Parts: sequence; C-alpha cells; structure tokens
Amino acid sequence: MLGYSDNYPALSRPRLIAGVGMQAIALIWPLAVIVAIEVNNHLVQVLALALAGLAHGILAWAYKADPEIFAVYRAYASMGDLYQPWPRADLVVQRRPTGYGRGLRC
Repeated sequence: MLGYSDNYPALSRPRLIAGVGMQAIALIWPLAVIVAIEVNNHLVQVLALALAGLAHGILAWAYKADPEIFAVYRAYASMGDLYQPWPRADLVVQRRPTGYGRGLRC
C-alpha cells in the first residue's frame, strides 16, 4: 500500500484539551475558579478568569510548538542543573531493600 505507515502520529501525541495538556489545565483553571468563587468583587472575578484565559492561550501557543512542553519542564524542575553520573550517598529515593546490599555503594 502506498502511504501506509505503522507509526500513526495521532496515537503517539499527547491528549490535548483546547490545545493544552490536562496537567496544565488542572493547574490553571481550578485556581481561577476558586478565586472567582471566593472573592465578592466582580472585577477581581473577571480579572481572575481573564488571566486564566490568557495563560491558557499562551500555553496553547507553546503546546503547538511542542506538545510535551509541560512534561519536559516538570522533569527539568525536578532534576538538578548538573548531571552526576555516579551514585550519590545522600540519595533517599529508590533505596535498596534490607538484605539486598543496602548501604553499599554500587
């Protein structure tokens, strides 16, 4: 078949809602809605929703360039700026269980 590909791009792209990933939406809109509900000033309510819409639009523009931009940023924020290829002694996460060489350096 001409034009057939086993790598269908729609299956590998992340799911977007209005051009933005679900994690980014879950960060922006609930905060804006909480502010809009809790504040009694209508101007602040409109401003909170307008800022959320502006942030959504900026993120939609960024997601158009790279659909994985939020995941890449989260991974970058959790890692250090310098790569260290050796195991660190103060590493707490992912320790070996007791009886399997715990406390020994690799």
